[in-house]
Amino acid sequence: MSTVNMAAIVKAFAGASTGSVIAPGPSFKTSPAGDAVKRCRSAWHRTFEASVAMRRDRKQDELFLKEDAAEDASKAHRNAMPLLSGSDGISDFIACVAHGVLIDAITPQMSTQLLYAAQVAVGARPRQPESPKEPRPKNTPPPG
Repeated sequence: MSTVNMAAIVKAFAGASTGSVIAPGPSFKTSPAGDAVKRCRSAWHRTFEASVAMRRDRKQDELFLKEDAAEDASKAHRNAMPLLSGSDGISDFIACVAHGVLIDAITPQMSTQLLYAAQVAVGARPRQPESPKEPRPKNTPPPG
């Protein structure tokens, strides 16, 4: 997308009512389940509507208008995804990937790459120490 197109989308967002819409962007705080998906979905819808309006103003052919707007919206959906940090962030990231696949904002090939990144993030987290086990008395058979 050109700088001019991006500037038009940003301008459209600046004039949009914020109301109760959750702002897109990485979530740095833990949040109730579903907030991240709402943020991603909201970013997709706002960008799609702004992009359609901008393209109609420029008299873009209707045949390509919605396809191009959906591409812009898909980028917004991915940009609104939470950071891959902490277990909540990773879970929310995976939920946003799944939702993105369902609404065709994320291609199956891209979802594979994103879910692999989530898997790497899980593996990179420090292991939690296991709770100490109670010692069994000597000469006692193991349970089971």
